[in-house]
Amino acid sequence: MEKPLILVVDDNPNNIQVLFQCLKKADYKVLIAQTGESAINQAKKTLPDLILLDVMMPIMDGFETCSSLKSLPETVDIPVIFMTVLNETFNKVKGFSLGAVDYITKPFIQEELLARVKLHLDLRHLTKTLEQQNKFLKKEIKARIEMGKQLQKFNQNLEKLVEERTEELTKTLLELQTTQIQLLDREAQLKHDAFHDKLTGLINRELFVNLLKQEMKTASVNSDYLYGVLFIDLDGFKMVNDSLGHLIGDDLLKVVSQRLKTCVRSSDAVARFGGDEFAILLKNLKELSLAEVIAQRILKTLSQPFYLNNNEVAIGASIGMTFNIFKYNQATEILRDADIAMYQAKRQGKGHYQCFNPDMQALVFARLQLERELKKAVENIKNNEFSQQFSLYYQPIVHLKTRKINGFEALLRWQHPTEGWISPQKFIPIAEETQLINPLGWWILKQVCQQMSYWTKQFPNHDSLRVNINVSAIQFKQDNFVEQIGLIIQESHLPPESLKLEITESYTLNTENYSLEKLQKLKDMGIHLCIDDFGVGYSCLNRLQELPVNTLKIDRSFLQKLNQCNPNLQFVKAILMLASSLEIEVVAEGIETKTQLQYLQELGCLLGQGYLFSKPIDSNQATQFLREEKIFELC
Repeated sequence: MEKPLILVVDDNPNNIQVLFQCLKKADYKVLIAQTGESAINQAKKTLPDLILLDVMMPIMDGFETCSSLKSLPETVDIPVIFMTVLNETFNKVKGFSLGAVDYITKPFIQEELLARVKLHLDLRHLTKTLEQQNKFLKKEIKARIEMGKQLQKFNQNLEKLVEERTEELTKTLLELQTTQIQLLDREAQLKHDAFHDKLTGLINRELFVNLLKQEMKTASVNSDYLYGVLFIDLDGFKMVNDSLGHLIGDDLLKVVSQRLKTCVRSSDAVARFGGDEFAILLKNLKELSLAEVIAQRILKTLSQPFYLNNNEVAIGASIGMTFNIFKYNQATEILRDADIAMYQAKRQGKGHYQCFNPDMQALVFARLQLERELKKAVENIKNNEFSQQFSLYYQPIVHLKTRKINGFEALLRWQHPTEGWISPQKFIPIAEETQLINPLGWWILKQVCQQMSYWTKQFPNHDSLRVNINVSAIQFKQDNFVEQIGLIIQESHLPPESLKLEITESYTLNTENYSLEKLQKLKDMGIHLCIDDFGVGYSCLNRLQELPVNTLKIDRSFLQKLNQCNPNLQFVKAILMLASSLEIEVVAEGIETKTQLQYLQELGCLLGQGYLFSKPIDSNQATQFLREEKIFELC
């Protein structure tokens, strides 16, 4: 069967390319015309089975072209489908009155385009077939009439055949109508999906911004009109997602969405922007205090436990809000300031809301400036440029009985050229958010391995000495992490057993099988592994025995107020007993008082670090400690 021939008429080369590739892939023959005059000439010569005709063309537009085609006897029966963009004012009545059979909107949806093309090609083929059959039947009738008596019998058969054909045609037309209805339903669904979040069913950012612009327009003509925007970020969602899995995380987002809708008025709009970020548009506020009432209501309802798949989950929220009293000109400015206020709320701790004030922008700009300075400092490292900004300090890890150095923890320090020493608590989160932690982390590993290689050669009597390096979960997730570690060790000629990698508890104990394979490969190489900040978060203790770890680090928070009446004492005791049964060593970090040291020794803890022994020191002083075989005397 010969392939159907389709004539595409459009003055836009990009549209022609899209249509040509789509129709060719569907096994149609395609002709191209870029003007109305060219389309008419090609149509008369080739008599295509279908014409896709753009409405908006220079010189001769689609309507004029269609009118000319329908005035020519050789092209009058060729079906024409108009093509137009969604935001064009397209006079469908005019198009259909000129003889067009359908229209398609731009940008093209491939499934819709092919379905409509097939529909009208089928109708065209069916019409031609019926015309040919009708001609044949008329000829037969004329011949039969001349045959006398046989005419009546032939007429009866012919009537029956026509009835069958009519019934067949009616059935086909009904099927085509059903297909067209399905296409319209699909189009409506696509429009809905374009403006709604698939997971929660809430409106998405695009529709939220459109609604916000409508509120801005209303306020521009009514100076007394008030509206507000709440920006919500969930506290603790990442911990839930990492520890209980993404499916539980998705279920949590669905329930959060339902709870948010119960906290607002029916006229308000609740949207999900992505991840664990939500926004609420408060329309026609009678007074600003109503926004605070709603914010408090949201914090209260989200602080209630969530029960998901036999798991009790507790989260919170941080809320930032702003109002049109600040005379905004752009919707993006409103969202920016609500976001700024939200981060200020988050700085206060979990479960707070904050109203925007212009002074907050200075804090955000300072953060952006710090990010730019950090990026510049890291670029110097990546480009092998000399830089004095980053340095490494080493805090001794001490054997609590002998008071001798068992190892060091390497700690990064940043001395800004103008701002001085910048706390790691300020720049490490920024490095992780911006992925700068990857090049920074590799630089740390190279420097520490080189330093440790020097120590092993210089002080062979310290054969059990190890250096701990904190590894970000972001860096650990890199595909080539294990291979890169091996390369650095090889280049620095460092025995692998002299290196210990510290990874946070929340990531290690709840990691996936792929990451477990990485941990096992590292241990097989001889590298020691340590779980940092043990005891915080969603610890899956039953998984601890499955992990190839050598060391647990008790988080410093458990050493505060350590005494017989404090439950922390029992928790530390339980950790030590568990570690002992699994033959895992334990390091207590943050030891600052003799009392803490005494309790730890009574509980049987062998290793520790903290200011009671030494603050972090530079490599020269650490080298001196090793040279003199430092024994820490307590004052």
